[in-house]
Amino acid sequence: MSQLNVELAVWNAAANPTRSRVTAIVACKDGVACGHADGKIWLYKLNAADAKTTLSQLDTPKRDELLGLEVQPKCLLAAHQSPIILLQLGQISSPSSEGYEGTITSVSEDGDVVLWG
Repeated sequence: MSQLNVELAVWNAAANPTRSRVTAIVACKDGVACGHADGKIWLYKLNAADAKTTLSQLDTPKRDELLGLEVQPKCLLAAHQSPIILLQLGQISSPSSEGYEGTITSVSEDGDVVLWG
């Protein structure tokens, strides 16, 4: 099993449209979903510019430049009124697409649960 670890420690105004603290995170198919303290969930797309980077190059101070990762906001999900405490990926059977659809389940501090499809 392979594993990809990407540090999401530095956010600029373009990549993090909200100034709210991230309280939950889950990796998605082509990016990450971040739950925030303001109850909103941002879906971010990760674009890799260079897939030829070696593991030894990742230990350098310029690893972000070597990876060429761009973090772009993709979608805003807004339904919660309190901080997000859990994000979970799932799949549900979908007769319309003759297969399965990806879902995200979110839980907020006040107990609200939302299934996003």
